[in-house]
Amino acid sequence: MRVDVIYEKLDERGKALTSAAFAAWLAERRDRGVRDLCFVIGGAHGLDPSVLRRCDETMRSGIS
Repeated sequence: MRVDVIYEKLDERGKALTSAAFAAWLAERRDRGVRDLCFVIGGAHGLDPSVLRRCDETMRSGIS
């Protein structure tokens, strides 16, 4: 995993955002100069602990 990327893991226990809040979240990162953003989606058994430690935040995908 690259160190110059913001990693956001998608998980059912993550924070839920409305479309407007998600747009504001993206704009805030853009304004901070974030150039690369990666959404990490795990399989049925989740993500490897090393990936979980590297993720910056947890967000809910909105799919239930």
